[in-house]
Order: sequence, then C-alpha cells, then structure tokens
Amino acid sequence: MTSEEQLREKLRKISALFHGATTIGERDAAAAAMERVKKGLGATFQTEQPIEFKFSFPDRWQRRLF
Repeated sequence: MTSEEQLREKLRKISALFHGATTIGERDAAAAAMERVKKGLGATFQTEQPIEFKFSFPDRWQRRLF
C-alpha cells in the first residue's frame, strides 16, 4: 500500500492535469482519477490510528519549560 505522502503527491499532480486539460475527456479522466486517490486517502485515515504520547515531568519547572 502507498503511503499518505505518496497519495497526496499523486493528488497534486492529477489536480494539475485537471486544471490544464484542454478537452472534456481529459478533464473527466482527471476528475475520476482524483476521486480514486481521495478514496485511497480516506481509507488510509480510517486504517491508521493516531499515535498518542504521554510526557511525565518530575517538577513544575520542567513542565513549564516543555
């Protein structure tokens, strides 16, 4: 499976093709490709869980510095 960054890069390139299209067929093909990539991004967000961090500091001064 491709990473989120790769999918975002593909989406930028396809968007450029969409805006530079000279015919209706090119524009429709680019729009369909954009939808497929957006679905892939949506699936990526649903499958990857956010990482949660917990920081512990022994005193108030270190918490304030953080």
